[in-house]
Amino acid sequence: MTTKLCLEGSTPVKAADSVRLADDNSPGLSGITLDKSVEFTYEELATATNDFSIANKIGQGSFGVVYYGELRGEA
Repeated sequence: MTTKLCLEGSTPVKAADSVRLADDNSPGLSGITLDKSVEFTYEELATATNDFSIANKIGQGSFGVVYYGELRGEA
């Protein structure tokens, strides 16, 4: 599982109850729906990203920085 996290401030991060990862206009994506809510603590995210290391930074957008991290043994 690839997870992209966008953090700003210290607000807890919680996934929605059902998230659609692709829409009908997304070429090459089959459209995956997640029906399971997952919540991570700030400490778990800090550990997964090596304390938000610049080496794990994979992008930046209007909502903040995106880091690569492995959560609970899954990339």
